[in-house]
Amino acid sequence: MKNILIFLFTMVNMALYAQTDVVYVTFNNNTTGAGIRHSAPQDYDIDIYRYPPHFFRLSVTKEGIYRTFFYANLNSQTDNPVTCKPVSFLETVDYIDWDEYTKGFTAKEYYSFIQYLGKCNMVYFIDRAEIKDGMMTLYPVKEAKSLF
Repeated sequence: MKNILIFLFTMVNMALYAQTDVVYVTFNNNTTGAGIRHSAPQDYDIDIYRYPPHFFRLSVTKEGIYRTFFYANLNSQTDNPVTCKPVSFLETVDYIDWDEYTKGFTAKEYYSFIQYLGKCNMVYFIDRAEIKDGMMTLYPVKEAKSLF
């Protein structure tokens, strides 16, 4: 019964977020278990990138699910900088707290949710570890997908 309720709750939330097609995801940088790991290389080619690229690895190690989302502001494309906003911005939008929202998910629910994020027009990841002085950084991300 609990699984059915979680599944229905997920579907309702996905329907609500599909209307806006902009999703904000907050998370605690997590290196073990189920969570999102945020990393950014120290060295990057300034001839290719305007700003350092960032990688967000979504992993559910127990279930064997791994996906990578990334932020890359390429010089060859339209400028798409990260955005800094006050934390109070989250009071004005619907957002998903990854750590709370996915607690107790089954492999199928994780997979469906990650698939949903990959299909959204705009997804912003917000790493709580980077919140300083009431300001947070929003990274516009895309899922890393193979061209083949």
